[in-house]
Amino acid sequence: EQHGAALPAELPPDPTAFTGRGGQLRELIDALDRSGGEGGTVLLTGPAGSGKTALAVRAARLLADRYPDGCLLVRLRDSAGAARPAATVLDRLAGLTGVPATPQAWRRWLVRHRALVVLDDAPGEDAVRGLLSADGRSGVVVTARGLLGGLAPVGRVDVPPMDPAEALDLLARFVGAARVAADRGAALRVVHGCGLLPLGVRVAGMRLAVLRHLPLAEYADRLADPAGALDELSAGDVLVRDRLAVAWRDLPPAQAGALARLASGGLEGPFTLAEAASALDIPVREAVRTVESLIGSGAVTASGGEVTAHAAHYEVPRLTWLFARENAEGRTGRRVGVPG
Repeated sequence: EQHGAALPAELPPDPTAFTGRGGQLRELIDALDRSGGEGGTVLLTGPAGSGKTALAVRAARLLADRYPDGCLLVRLRDSAGAARPAATVLDRLAGLTGVPATPQAWRRWLVRHRALVVLDDAPGEDAVRGLLSADGRSGVVVTARGLLGGLAPVGRVDVPPMDPAEALDLLARFVGAARVAADRGAALRVVHGCGLLPLGVRVAGMRLAVLRHLPLAEYADRLADPAGALDELSAGDVLVRDRLAVAWRDLPPAQAGALARLASGGLEGPFTLAEAASALDIPVREAVRTVESLIGSGAVTASGGEVTAHAAHYEVPRLTWLFARENAEGRTGRRVGVPG
């Protein structure tokens, strides 16, 4: 195994126009520091399009000087969104570190070195469990849509939609501050039409930067129409719909069907368990399990705070809701069965 040579910084470039996320950055850095210099694992979770990878890369670049053996990112899915086989991931790690391509050798490397490793877009717990070590001084950041509840002990940082002010700043990076200031109300409607999710705001900004003649108010109206909103969120070869399709394929059929039913029933949020039960046409006690399973998959989010389940409010992130609504109507290709 390599002991003396420092690892190269195998990280992608800082995301273009990275904006905001100060609170989550501090939380992530604090979680990595919490063990007093010893290593640990932090899980970044959030809905599709929330910018988990960008946040992880930003944090890794800010912390690079604390990890003399390097920072690296390994994607756990291929370009089509399919999970990479464990052997492929281990081969990649072996190529970066010079260790044999086995879980045991990799974990030994983590123990003996001080590196920061980003395991990006985990499809499930099994994809990362064998790559984590409870000992040593290396830090590991796992990004995933699902909560991966079986991974313990790990730090957890939620990556929710952006604050409206942050989303406006991100939009302005693409279209210019003057264009946003000229019709701030319409700009707010644009970012809310994207669900305040960085993926949507970035793509909207890229599109508006090209369509300089298009008034923000007209584009906001287009995004407000669920029938065509996802058609508007494309720029070059970046299609939000394609990214959402990967998240949809990850859902078990029963969850996909329930999500489509919620969307076709008009429930984007906030909604209560009683409203979910009505839309799903099932008793509330069954709706509890269904909604909790969707939260575990990252397809539904819960309001913050310690509240009882029946008093809580839930939301389907807007981009996910748009895709689920299209799927319920059979407009996205593979149509799922909708229970009830």
